Amino acid sequence: MVHPTQVARRWGRRVLPKKVRDPVLIWHEFLLDARSYSKSAAAHRGQATADSLEARLTMDYHKIEKSLTLPEPRRPFGLTVEQRMKSLMSAAGEQDREKAYFAYSSDALTALAAWNSEGNVDARVAPQYVSTFAGLVPETAELFFASRRSTRNFDLAHPPDPAVVLHAARLAGHSPSVCNRQASCLHLFHDRETVRQLLAHQRGNAGFGPTIPMLGIVTVRRGLFVGPGERNQRWVDGGLFAMTFVWALHALGVQSCMLNWSMPNRATAALRRTAGIDDGEDVIVLVAIGHRTGGSRVARSERRPAADFITLT
Repeated sequence: MVHPTQVARRWGRRVLPKKVRDPVLIWHEFLLDARSYSKSAAAHRGQATADSLEARLTMDYHKIEKSLTLPEPRRPFGLTVEQRMKSLMSAAGEQDREKAYFAYSSDALTALAAWNSEGNVDARVAPQYVSTFAGLVPETAELFFASRRSTRNFDLAHPPDPAVVLHAARLAGHSPSVCNRQASCLHLFHDRETVRQLLAHQRGNAGFGPTIPMLGIVTVRRGLFVGPGERNQRWVDGGLFAMTFVWALHALGVQSCMLNWSMPNRATAALRRTAGIDDGEDVIVLVAIGHRTGGSRVARSERRPAADFITLT
């Protein structure tokens, strides 16, 4: 039996003229996206899944953390949050209680009680900021940001050190995310045949795909987002993580190229199967990783003038 979505695709492709077909296919993809988000992002419906519990507790413990960093936190505050967190934690299973976010939630409740009863800020959840980083001089900052260019000619004889790439991935873990949800994931592949199979699903690597020694796939766990207001947040958080990862690679002397994943749902499903990625993870972008060959060229890619994208009022 042919699946209804296959019928819709075939109908849209073969029967309708292009000016009508494209809007039909856009709506088709949009409805598939809406269905998958509604199914996975179920915390607003009160469904007791592991992801929804993590999302809701993380949102709440981070509210407490953020509130204790304000210039003058209210006192008392967070009584509704405290009640909700205790209810969620009491309903958690044994496996959930062993997760790090559960311990962070417990710490936040203890800190909230200390603030509301005694006016003391718990340094575990709201530490004083201390940094030995004094910032880069403008010339060095300019050099760093202007020197990262997309590479499309990698040296297979000089593959990247996996330890260095993993270091960059750990640095990318410092990316900001909504309510500290940290829903982004990075899947790394360096087996040549696997990389070839994965690149076959992507349309933007023609001409240099065979030179790519390592491939990263950035995904986001859809179930860690809550309600209609966060329907697009996973693309924001995933994009922040991906860009931080690429900057981290650059800082460690490894080149990269973002490989766009603006693909229909059927292509994403095929990529997931090849890569062994869970259906609950949305694919954000692919990243080619390696070292460029000597004398390789880069696209000019002129930047827009600052006046085109900056306003100061």
